Amino acid sequence: MAGAIGTLCSYSFLERRDNGTKLDIHRLVYLATRIWVSQNSREAETSRAAIKHLSEVFPSDDYTNHEIWRDYLPHVARIDKDE
Repeated sequence: MAGAIGTLCSYSFLERRDNGTKLDIHRLVYLATRIWVSQNSREAETSRAAIKHLSEVFPSDDYTNHEIWRDYLPHVARIDKDE
């Protein structure tokens, strides 16, 4: 996986931030992925998988997790917008 991420970063499809602990995906890669998902009729499956993953990793409502909230809230908001 490290090799794949390195390759994607070298082509600027992914960008490392926060000392390499987080990755940002290029907007065109995001768009191409969304189009592929749509053309292959996998919207519902992909949405369910994303919601499941976020429910597993999103922290509790304990305020000590507020830094983690900032990382995940844009993803939750995007899924909520798409639903």
